[in-house]
Amino acid sequence: MERTRSIFSLAAISPNLMDSTRNLHSIILGELPDDGRQFSGVLEEDIFALPANEPQVTEGIAYDLHVSRHGDFLLVTGSLQTAFSIQCVRCLAQFPFRVELRGHTFDVEITDEVTADLTEAIREDILLTLPAYPKCEDSSLGEIQCTPAVRIYSPDDPPPRFADDSPEGGSKQNVWGVLDKLGALNDND
Repeated sequence: MERTRSIFSLAAISPNLMDSTRNLHSIILGELPDDGRQFSGVLEEDIFALPANEPQVTEGIAYDLHVSRHGDFLLVTGSLQTAFSIQCVRCLAQFPFRVELRGHTFDVEITDEVTADLTEAIREDILLTLPAYPKCEDSSLGEIQCTPAVRIYSPDDPPPRFADDSPEGGSKQNVWGVLDKLGALNDND
């Protein structure tokens, strides 16, 4: 509630600050000059709404965008910045990942002749920059030491030894022994 009051008091001091933040959701096309308009600020709301097991945004989206109308679409150029907490696919630790789109360009189709919303296009472009298989070394804090939670085997590794393997037997591994024991348990039922 207090945050809402502070935004409205800022709007009374500087109406352009309130308009530029609100207008990312609804740019009033009739008020857009022929040469376009600059929108700058921080979009604090979470426009991503990702599930808990997905990357989570950790700060607002800082934007500095120039919006101009070209026929039935808006051309948007500028920069977007935000940060996420992402889980490493190898060690399962969380690490910070910074998204910085500088000199970024995208367009938004005008579907309503009164207003246009940029948030869905911004959301998509930022999500496309996130790594598909994030690893700790992708962190924006530099290289983080990643200790895999699971041993990764290569084809050149020797086969694993089991508890019932005899050291003298060499390669007398009974890899089917465990399954045979399960079959014997089912036969007794």
